[in-house]
Amino acid sequence: MYQFKFVEENITVHLFFKCTVARALWLASPWGIKWENVQLPSLEAYLDRIADPVGSLPISHNDGDSFVLYAVIILESIWKIRNKLVCEGKRSPLEDEVRVINRRFDEFWMSRTTPANQLAPTGNQATTWSPPPYGTIKINSDASIGKDFASLGIVVRNHVGQVLKVEVWKERIDVAEAAEAAAICKALSMAVNEGFQDVMCESDAQSIVQALNNTRSHSFHWSADVFIKEILQLCPVFNSVTFAWTPRNNNRMAHLAVRWGLLNSFCGQICPFLISREFVEVMLQEGGQQTSS
Repeated sequence: MYQFKFVEENITVHLFFKCTVARALWLASPWGIKWENVQLPSLEAYLDRIADPVGSLPISHNDGDSFVLYAVIILESIWKIRNKLVCEGKRSPLEDEVRVINRRFDEFWMSRTTPANQLAPTGNQATTWSPPPYGTIKINSDASIGKDFASLGIVVRNHVGQVLKVEVWKERIDVAEAAEAAAICKALSMAVNEGFQDVMCESDAQSIVQALNNTRSHSFHWSADVFIKEILQLCPVFNSVTFAWTPRNNNRMAHLAVRWGLLNSFCGQICPFLISREFVEVMLQEGGQQTSS
């Protein structure tokens, strides 16, 4: 029993710290971490070193928290790379994995250090939700990863800000980017079923929006690819369809719908007034009134 545990732990240490892929990802971090010459007695000891790196790794006191976050993202990425190879026989270029890690770190660090209502808009980005042009439908989407499932949600509004529909779904997805892409896919599928011809999709998932607007962009997690392809296949059905990034503060209604989905077992169309008082306040603030569908 003890021999088996020892062998299993050595394999895990090799996977996360010593194999070629792991070494490349750690070296590509802002701190250029090299684990080759570090010999610790157990996996727990390696994790302890990550949790308290100052003095034993080239990490300054000011970088302690950011390093821990970056390290967690690396460990998760290594595990997903391993699963993709073992389960699907697929490999991703390491350069793409590094870009994804860096982008995810930036997103997590920004959300950790800056309250959503203090995020400064960039360029010509509006500071509040804005209605679409006359005759166009705007669909805001969001997603959140729960314990056993992802909650996906959309809020559909017309040119005067009326809420036409709010829907939530649950999907077996454990990657945030894939869930965000799946939510946009649900939005377009709903638009097809409703016969909408001119559609604007808004999401706070910047990497997914970039991929939809530039098919050569690969800065997203590989598991989102199937949903992105399905979205692009639906686009020719419409007279016009656009994809735009919006800050989380402009996507509050979709976010609140998704949060409701995490806490409730119901899936499908829901009455806005049953979601939460905050949802109704935001709906009224942004100029929307519920309409029957």
